[in-house]
Amino acid sequence: FWRYSSKAHAFIAAFADAEVTLARSHGRAVELAVSNRRRFWLRDVRLSLDVDGTPLDEIVVDDLSPGERREVSVLIRPNGNGPAHVISGAIEFVTHHGVYCHVPIRVVVP
Repeated sequence: FWRYSSKAHAFIAAFADAEVTLARSHGRAVELAVSNRRRFWLRDVRLSLDVDGTPLDEIVVDDLSPGERREVSVLIRPNGNGPAHVISGAIEFVTHHGVYCHVPIRVVVP
């Protein structure tokens, strides 16, 4: 069973040092879980996101230690296009003692 829409998405899921997932949502409040999947620190962590195509202010996340998970809050506006919202963008950070990384994000909020 292939759960990825492309090989690129499969490689991102397999090799990305960071992951952003939906932790929970209630009304307009959404909590995203930012996770460090590796044994190296993630430093200068920033989320560049949009909700349903509307850009949000950049979210700065404190450095993540190896294996650490932290939640960040996002407020969403009511959507006239249906009950679900799409949060997309990227997480950017520095890892492995100086390697700059950019990982795409796409989270569907039911």
